Amino acid sequence: MKNLIFLCLSFFFFIHYQVVTAQPEGIKFGKIPKEELTMSTYDKDPDAVAVVLYDVGKTEFNYINNKGFQYTFERKTRIKILRKEGYEYADVSVPYYVTNGARESVASIKASTYNFENGKEQESKMEKSAIFDDKADKHWHFSKFTLPNVREGSVIEYTYEITSDFIISIPEWEFQWDIPVVWSEYTVATPEYFRYVQISQGYNPFDVQDSDTKGRSVNFVYSYDASSDPRLVQKRTGSETVNYTDNILHWVQKDMPAYKDEPYSPAREDLIEKIEFQLASATFPGASMEQFIPNWSKLAAELMESDDFGKMIRKGNNVQDIIWKFNNVVAFVKNANGGFAIDAIDPMLASDMVTYQDLNGQGLLVNENGYEWVDLGVNIRESTYNNVTATLEDGQLACKVITGHKGYNAANLRKTMKANGDAETANAYLKSYFTEVNVQKSSFENQNDPNASLKGAFELTSSAHVEDAGDLIYINPMLGFGLQENPFKKPERAFVVDFAYPTDDTYQFVLNIPEGYAIAEAPKSIRLATEDNSIRCDYFVENKETQIKLNYRLIRNRVIFAPEEYVDLKDFYEQIARHCADGQIVLKKL
Repeated sequence: MKNLIFLCLSFFFFIHYQVVTAQPEGIKFGKIPKEELTMSTYDKDPDAVAVVLYDVGKTEFNYINNKGFQYTFERKTRIKILRKEGYEYADVSVPYYVTNGARESVASIKASTYNFENGKEQESKMEKSAIFDDKADKHWHFSKFTLPNVREGSVIEYTYEITSDFIISIPEWEFQWDIPVVWSEYTVATPEYFRYVQISQGYNPFDVQDSDTKGRSVNFVYSYDASSDPRLVQKRTGSETVNYTDNILHWVQKDMPAYKDEPYSPAREDLIEKIEFQLASATFPGASMEQFIPNWSKLAAELMESDDFGKMIRKGNNVQDIIWKFNNVVAFVKNANGGFAIDAIDPMLASDMVTYQDLNGQGLLVNENGYEWVDLGVNIRESTYNNVTATLEDGQLACKVITGHKGYNAANLRKTMKANGDAETANAYLKSYFTEVNVQKSSFENQNDPNASLKGAFELTSSAHVEDAGDLIYINPMLGFGLQENPFKKPERAFVVDFAYPTDDTYQFVLNIPEGYAIAEAPKSIRLATEDNSIRCDYFVENKETQIKLNYRLIRNRVIFAPEEYVDLKDFYEQIARHCADGQIVLKKL
């Protein structure tokens, strides 16, 4: 959400000033070294499809007649395209924000593609006609352009400027991309009148982090009218020089690895190496300080008065609204137990659930009486059960399967049913476990009731997970259910593991032993639990002469695990996955 704040002085500034950034040695915009043109791989990441050679940004402030302070953000970027999969980085989209009376604008766009042909550098300049504007909604616009003549081995380079009236939040800077970054640099120069809070995130220390100050000499012009009688010429103008200081902050990150998703990670925007800014206060000569953060009461009042937010609330709804990070609105229903959040945007979710994207810990509850912080997703628990009764017939399993789902998995299955029908949904669901399956019967219950457990009943045959070795038959009783593979593969992790919500996964397998066979071997029962008992796994096998039964249950009550807990968590999941994969029922012919 962009917040519009007008800060006006009683004089007009004329400022000429430039922030100079220290680009990496040997780098100059428009001058491409031969080694960059001829490089075919990036030695620090041989699999990279492209690499950012440098990405340099700066933000500076100027005072504009009759408008007040504005900032200008300038960016210069150079990227080496190594493979066809990297062509997407030649499509550039620059967002900017517009409201009534204030706006951002994008200008000074220049871009070129450089190729090495016949031993020489060939530059293809982008034409201005390649730049177009795309309107996402009434506020957000995008300046878009595609660099010309891009191929494997190309070097692309572009620059642009954004001028903005929205000084409450100056541009953030991402030091990390989805491809490696050799050099990333950002410089911010702010007038001494403004105090910005810096919020940096990431797990790598800055290679350069320094600060400086620089004085500015500003000529301002003022005017006044000494008489209310229009027949008398009493209007006068004057000028004066004002000295103030810019506070300059500077950061550099070198050789940043590509950001890659890992299982059970927070959202990319919460992990990427970056720095953000928020205006905390403003103090002008002769005026008292104006505070901007933290003032949640003021924010709540402004939201209730706004047309986009408050008007909807005053239309008669009895529910109250939550803003989380001020980019999404969901509903909150209070009850005797405190209450719960819901998101009516998804009709497939149960009434006490929010969308997966809304599971962000806490939300700001805003109403006409003020605000409070409330927990999101406190009632959410994903539960799944699968019950399989199987008989060995002609080298394959004849199975009756009963299933039940509550939570996000149930919502996804309901969406699939609505789009593809029950039969196709049943086939896709069962193939995800059996791989080879022939479904004879299938039915679902509660397809249209998101508050009830989604139940399924199926009859099928499958040769998957069965190996006939003459006198011996090997069966993996987990089939494809349970934990088949450890999701945590890296030896260490720099950020938290976020499971998002608690889960309860139950599986039961019953095998009726056919005549002429006996049980030669059965899996061993185990019980595993983390040290704090927040995750438990039961794997119990009951061995009878004519039947063998397996009960598996994995319960996870805790959602967040710190980086220093990762190794133990990884080892715990490895034990479960190994037991699920290795456990075998062996039948022998009599």
